[in-house]
Amino acid sequence: MSGLVWAGCSDEPEQTTDEPLAGLPRTYARVQCGRAFACCDAAERDDVLLFDPVPATQAECEARYESIFGAVVVDLRKGIDAGRIVYDAARSDACFTKAESASCADFYGSDFFEEDPDCEAAFQGTVELGGGCLADDECKDPGASCAGASGADLGACKAPPGEGEPCQDGLCGPGLTCRLDEGMLKCVAPTADGGACDLDIDCESGYCDFQTGVCAVPAAAGGACSVNAGCASGYCDVAAGTCAAKKGDGAACVTGVECASGFCDDAAGAGACAPTKPDGAACMVSAECASGLCDAGACSPGTGTPVCDGL
Repeated sequence: MSGLVWAGCSDEPEQTTDEPLAGLPRTYARVQCGRAFACCDAAERDDVLLFDPVPATQAECEARYESIFGAVVVDLRKGIDAGRIVYDAARSDACFTKAESASCADFYGSDFFEEDPDCEAAFQGTVELGGGCLADDECKDPGASCAGASGADLGACKAPPGEGEPCQDGLCGPGLTCRLDEGMLKCVAPTADGGACDLDIDCESGYCDFQTGVCAVPAAAGGACSVNAGCASGYCDVAAGTCAAKKGDGAACVTGVECASGFCDDAAGAGACAPTKPDGAACMVSAECASGLCDAGACSPGTGTPVCDGL
């Protein structure tokens, strides 16, 4: 729910009592804190909650979130009253219902309130490009931002940078990528197959054939190759010079790139593809772990990535 999450905080501490937004801060606090205390252990809550110190109880968590998002709702209400935002109560209700019923893995495996369609559609900006705005959420076009707003003074909705324009923040318009070009970060269109390239990221296909210096489509199984990036499967059998499907568990291997699991277990001598291990399992190298991190002899969550799996 981008409006709730990203709207700037108002200077006014009071929460609006007008419908239909009056109950939103309490509902958001209940859902966010309810999931945190149901899915995350104490260490994980330290990562996912916004506060320092972290609330010791769910009730304390809800009180703090409700206070913060009460101020956010004041700003949303201003946008709605001015006609710069449209609120869809039905989509909002559907968003919270799904958030409360989602599995821990689904809720914390992504930015749920930003990625769920109902959450994203609960608040919709109406301001066209060039129109007056106070926040990004008020802009209608996807990717547009509100530039120049300050306090109560309106800024203007601005389209994301186009081709050839600077992109210091890494954002570009649809179909463009932010790349270093002539010593400056610019928005550029990916190069079509057959065009000159220096890096894989230069190409629409995601593959730059370094032998020829042009963009190409990665080959299917059986196609000629010299590097893994040249294969749709991600695995080039260099000895045969052809692309091949990745191997299942138990198949002989030399490196993890040959294996569908990504892990070639050679602890017993001859390597064999094997499944990766869950957090807490004993390990010697990070390649053994599903998280990609072996810490102090045990598979551990990746740095900065909360597990919050409810276990």
